[in-house]
Amino acid sequence: MQELQIGEDVTYLTELFSLLGDRNRLLILQSLMKGERNVGELQTLLQTSQANVSKHLRKLREGKLVVREKRGTQTFHTLASPLVITELCNLAINAKTDKPAQQETVAGHPAVSEPASAAL
Repeated sequence: MQELQIGEDVTYLTELFSLLGDRNRLLILQSLMKGERNVGELQTLLQTSQANVSKHLRKLREGKLVVREKRGTQTFHTLASPLVITELCNLAINAKTDKPAQQETVAGHPAVSEPASAAL
């Protein structure tokens, strides 16, 4: 497993997890896993204002998790990398189940046995 670079990587991961730490953004990502959506569709899903949906989409685009494509007067949003989002969600759900037998390897690498605080 590649070692984290204290400056760049930790800053990037902090920003990424901050993006993923918002319920509405997670719902948007979950919806986009099923296919492209426009703001109106996402507004209906979230039951919130167009401005609020647009704010979340902007943050997800800035984080390079979502891309947009204009077609006429419509703008459609899709996941920039569906595999990355799927894998992040799978890792989080597997961590939640807390089953050590399933966590022995991550992407072919042995699980770290030391406490997370010791690794920093």
